[in-house]
This record gives sequence, C-alpha cells and structure tokens, in this order.
Amino acid sequence: MHLLSSANNQSGTQYNWDFGDGNTSSAANPWHLYAQDGVYFVCLTVQNTTAGGSCSNTWCDSVHAVPQPPVCDAEFAYYPTANADSVHFYPPVNTAGATYSWNFGDGGTSTAQYPWHQYAQNGMYFVCLTVQNSNSSGSCSSTWCDSVRAIPEPPVCDANFAYYVSINPDSVHFFAPANPTGATYTWSFGDGNNSGGSNPWHYYAQDGTYFVCLTVSNSNAGGSCSSSWCDSVHAVPPPPECDATFSYYPGVNPDSVHFFCV
Repeated sequence: MHLLSSANNQSGTQYNWDFGDGNTSSAANPWHLYAQDGVYFVCLTVQNTTAGGSCSNTWCDSVHAVPQPPVCDAEFAYYPTANADSVHFYPPVNTAGATYSWNFGDGGTSTAQYPWHQYAQNGMYFVCLTVQNSNSSGSCSSTWCDSVRAIPEPPVCDANFAYYVSINPDSVHFFAPANPTGATYTWSFGDGNNSGGSNPWHYYAQDGTYFVCLTVSNSNAGGSCSSSWCDSVHAVPPPPECDATFSYYPGVNPDSVHFFCV
C-alpha cells in the first residue's frame, strides 16, 4: 500500500520511516508492500539542521494494510485461427487468484484462462464465461455470455499459373499456385485439349503460340469462389544439334578403319 506522504519540509530534511513490520526507508514519500494483512504501527522521524538551528520530530500512526478487493470481469473476446472453426478465447485481466469457467455452447467446457476450442460442426454457439475470485477483502463472481459463430474460412481461388518447358520445348509443364483443400482445376491448353490436373504436362503436336487458360473453383460452408487466368505459351521444337565428334577403330586389316559418331 502507499503510505501517507511526508509534509513539505525544507531542503536537506532527513526522513526515517519505520513501517512496523521490521522494514524501514529513508525516502521522503516511500511505497511499502506488506507481506501480510493486518494493522501496523508506523512511525516517521524527520530531522533537519540549518544555520538557524536543528530540529527533530517523530509521529506515529496505526495503518491498516488490506488487499485490494477482488475484480471479476468476464467480458471475453475471441478470434478464429487459420481454421475458423477453431476459436481462441481470452478474458480481460483480473486480479491474482481469479478462476475461469468456460461453457462453449456445444457441451465443451474449460477452466483455462485463455482456451482454444475446436467446434466439430459449423454454426452459432452461445458461449459463457464465469469469473470468480476472493481474498481477505471479499469475494466476487461475474458471468458474461456472447454468441460465437464458428465457420470455415471463405475459400481461396488463385489461378495465376506458371509453366516451364521440358527437354523438348513442345512438351510443357504447367503448375497452379497452392489453393485450399477441395479446389478444382480446369485447364484449356489452347489447342483443343483440356486437363483437370493441378500440375499437368501437355505435349503440343504443332509448333506455335497457344493461349492457355486455367479456372480454379472452390466452395465450403464459408462460401464459394471461381477465378480464371490466361497466358500465352510458345511451344517450339528443340533447335537442331550438329555434333561432328567421331571415333574409330581398325578392322582385321589395319588399313580398313571403322568410323562412328559419338
């Protein structure tokens, strides 16, 4: 607790506090924490000396040290995780010793201060928190309830694909960006062929530039989405190679030589 502050004294005044529990201080306006509740006999001795003389004065008083009345605030907040059907609850700050009793509205409970709760089914749940506390100054209890909606995240549909050519540039490897589970992929390769794979290979029978499109679709309890993206893909055969490196070996007759390209 905070003791009464000293009166205004002249510069140079000395303060000697005796807090009645074996502890002392020389500060003018000290704070002191009592380890035990109770009544303490506190004394302050003030001394000063100037050219005009010196003085000393002591004053004592009984101080009743009691803890702060307990606080029970149950007005919680919450937010969903990456999976919105898993919810993180957290209450406001309460005084030390507070207990927490959660009822998540689906039959689940918890006594944790900051619990996580996974809802097996999407829907609206009526969640209640009861906070209780007590100390030598009294006791308190408070309950607060709120509606919590547990739903999955809205789906994501990203169709911005990439691609690269293989050893034969007319065979192209396409791949879509990562999307949430359940996404479907519809490729149109621009030559009349299609695919439903997420990362398909496609061989172009004719060289040329093709306009390739990907449509990504997805849906869950949080909603649905669809997105398309197109890009020009240049399919060409590999350039010709002319390697003249050869090897040879002689036959039975050394003047007869067998040549072969490597």
